[in-house]
Amino acid sequence: MEVDLPSECVGNGENVDIIRPGAVSRHPILEVPPEILSEIFIECLPIYSATPDPWRAPLLLGAICRDWRKTALSTPRLWSSFILPVNLGRVTEDSGIIQLFEYWLFRGGSCPLTMVISCYHGTSESAPSGLLPASLLRALSDCSSRWHDVNLVLPFADFYRLQTNEGLPLLSRLAIKAVTVQDGTPDSTPPSLLELFGNAPVLQDVHLGDGFSLSIVTLPLSQLRYFDSRMATTHHYLHVLRQTPNLVEIALDLHTLHSVDMPSAPIYSNIKSLTLRSFQLWENTFLDVLGFLACPALETLVITGYAFAPISPEPLLRFLSRSSPPLREFVVDFPHSGSDALIHVAQCLIGMSTLVRLDIKCLAADTVNDIFSRMCENTSVFLPKLQMLKVVVNTGLDGPSSWTYDAMTRMLFTRWNSQAGHNVGQLQVFSFSYSNRGPRLSPYNPGAETLREPDSVTLLQLSTLAQEGMVIDIDLGHNGEDLLSLD
Repeated sequence: MEVDLPSECVGNGENVDIIRPGAVSRHPILEVPPEILSEIFIECLPIYSATPDPWRAPLLLGAICRDWRKTALSTPRLWSSFILPVNLGRVTEDSGIIQLFEYWLFRGGSCPLTMVISCYHGTSESAPSGLLPASLLRALSDCSSRWHDVNLVLPFADFYRLQTNEGLPLLSRLAIKAVTVQDGTPDSTPPSLLELFGNAPVLQDVHLGDGFSLSIVTLPLSQLRYFDSRMATTHHYLHVLRQTPNLVEIALDLHTLHSVDMPSAPIYSNIKSLTLRSFQLWENTFLDVLGFLACPALETLVITGYAFAPISPEPLLRFLSRSSPPLREFVVDFPHSGSDALIHVAQCLIGMSTLVRLDIKCLAADTVNDIFSRMCENTSVFLPKLQMLKVVVNTGLDGPSSWTYDAMTRMLFTRWNSQAGHNVGQLQVFSFSYSNRGPRLSPYNPGAETLREPDSVTLLQLSTLAQEGMVIDIDLGHNGEDLLSLD
């Protein structure tokens, strides 16, 4: 099969030589062997993938000259990664985007495919059925044996129209999502169990987007190492943890907590990274899922959401006591909270003696000062191994004027100098900033009073630490620039 590169993609592609007045000479780059040039071209590819675009490799490279065009066309790896956005309101059987897709697949030869097929509802008045044309689905099905890293955003019905007759022998990463309408819900209801991805012997990384859960899609759970899904129930995630003995990382985007069929004893898991998310405005019970888990190998714990109502730390405290994990990284991220989302957070930190990195936003000034004071007074007990600390203070709770830098600088010197103790790690990276959201869900106000700047003595102390080797970043939001950024 011989296919010419579409002229609108590559220009004329006929510049063989570089013309100089009075002479014709070949540029040294044209003397590079084709196999070496291919490797150079491959290095031009983006890290993940890119939309087919005349200004990107391989189309741009093919437009330089005839030699480069020939090399680009004969280097399949250049054509094995792409993003294809599809307007469901305009795409038809004779659309040029389908021809481009088929051409791209052909040029990729047998190389494993990294691709994103992202469908969306446009604003066209002449919208067809809202489904992909049969020719596009056929091309996508025919290349399924080459799927390697695939992200599909399709109408529900189109997932059931796809065929993988040869299985999915190369598929290692999968993300699927049903196209949503304006209200954010999937455009239709799944008709039956989707078994499309059941035969994928090397699949390890799965993200289930809007509209998908294990109740409607078959996956080889026993071999998964990463799992993430959106807006699912606690029961759904507990089922995943029971069926995935090799799981290393899981992200729980909790929708609600059902008491039906909850386990009477904790489920033990070997996961090393756990993310708990809840973006419901008044949901403050999503940590209760920890009451059903024990994770003795856990190294990273991330808790994030809105949580306008305070969250009790009791489930987390019991989980830490039950699991005794070698936790190295703890992130608490409630950027839109009007108060301390996770109350008594310092009490939770007491049990994290192996922690290396701590990242918390947003906390009241009193809470932050309490953490700093504990780091000074109980160096061998409270976060003794900490090396990286990032804190965001919420000045909207009690006003910027209540903040002082005394406890912060004292903590930094204590954790940097040898007086911290033989069994205490040295704090190496420190980042500090603020948010001014008030207690009544008020939005961020860039015109509100900012946190006052450190005085000259404090700045001198911080500069001294930076000169000795500590990485310090102080961002007080003045004209969008860091007040102090030293390393």
